[in-house]
Amino acid sequence: MPIIIVDTTVARPARGIFAAPSAGTLGSMNSDRRETLYTPDSIHDQGASLWVFGLREVWRERSLIGILMRRDIVARYRQSLLGYVWIILPPLVAMGVFSLLVSQRVLPFGDTPVPYPVFALWNLSVWYLFSGILLACTNSLVAAGPLVTKLNFAKGALVVAAIGQPLFEFLIRLAPVALLMVWYGVWPGIEILLLPVLLILVVAMALGIGLVLSVLNLLLRDFSSLLAILLTVGVFCAPILFPPAESGPLSPVNVVNPFSPLLIATQTVIFGGGSFSLLTFTGAALLALGCPLFGWWFFNAVLPRAVEQA
Repeated sequence: MPIIIVDTTVARPARGIFAAPSAGTLGSMNSDRRETLYTPDSIHDQGASLWVFGLREVWRERSLIGILMRRDIVARYRQSLLGYVWIILPPLVAMGVFSLLVSQRVLPFGDTPVPYPVFALWNLSVWYLFSGILLACTNSLVAAGPLVTKLNFAKGALVVAAIGQPLFEFLIRLAPVALLMVWYGVWPGIEILLLPVLLILVVAMALGIGLVLSVLNLLLRDFSSLLAILLTVGVFCAPILFPPAESGPLSPVNVVNPFSPLLIATQTVIFGGGSFSLLTFTGAALLALGCPLFGWWFFNAVLPRAVEQA
């Protein structure tokens, strides 16, 4: 079915996800009141142009994305006694428990390139960033409720806005990491300038997977519960609480888990040394860059039918 372009003086509802919302809804409207109406069949006919259309619509909703990000950050801790302390408390407690177990030789981990508390707290911070984005994106459409099915605006804005809170929390967690590094005398080299690039790859991988899971979770709520279980197990399937294994039964984790090479790369640029492999990192980086491309295409191609069944 072809795409229908309609010029109207009064906005009318559209069947697809890319139509400009009418006045008074959450989206911003162009001054010429121009609407692009998509049907499920025409969505599939567009192929690669789905990326262009989807990105264009999300860009138009950039003000909405900012509002949703601020709302999530403020609402999360507004009525909390400890407030933003809850951001740093979970990784600090986990780091303290495992540091005690390692110091007492209960867990026979190998040597780490820096004191174990610094090593564990940094890894946990990156893991909370990755898992937090995954969970937030996966639940974003379901949490929006009627907004997804009853209002015309770029639904991708909901998923993109969901990364705001995990990013904010990660920035807060950098403070105790920095203090701990100063306490133990850990000083990164010039390689730390590469850290933002590596973190962008981590965010890109999580966002790409989250785009796919957000649609699947809209169809079947079991995906959210399954993801929570996988993330609980996943903390032990990456070199987060233990140094990267170069041999033995845990060594395949560095290759099979695509998150592991990215995490090891961050360890290398901050702490030096480690078991960094350029080959596995290149594969993980290419996968991380491909995740949002595939995720964006899947999101825009499947969401119209998913909304009809929601």
